[in-house]
Amino acid sequence: MLSWDWDTPYESVQGHPRLAGTAGIVLRKVRESNLMPLMTAISKMTYIPAKFLQENGVDQMAQKGRMQIGADADIAIFNPETVRDNSTLAAAGLPSTGIPYVLVNGTIVVKDSKVLKDVYPGQAIRIAQQN
Repeated sequence: MLSWDWDTPYESVQGHPRLAGTAGIVLRKVRESNLMPLMTAISKMTYIPAKFLQENGVDQMAQKGRMQIGADADIAIFNPETVRDNSTLAAAGLPSTGIPYVLVNGTIVVKDSKVLKDVYPGQAIRIAQQN
């Protein structure tokens, strides 16, 4: 298993350009091509995957991906007109820009477009192994 120090520059971690900055890619395509309403795109990136996982045996996902009383939702604050996907085939793994704030479990983890150090409010979802 690979691991990196917290201070490892994001740009130095190799990844596939289709994977890095996926939210930025979707938001750009929605903006430029008017593929679907913005709220539909957001739902497809949040609630629908959580619902699929819950329906396929990951019970912990039942309350994820939606903003409602009793549910868990991480929040990304952005202007859809300024989000940019930066990853390319030549420069794989570059993060999207234009998402200045991200909250996880009500705690700010990205502030002024900078990932905060030593802030870990999330909880891993553990799935019991079935025999």
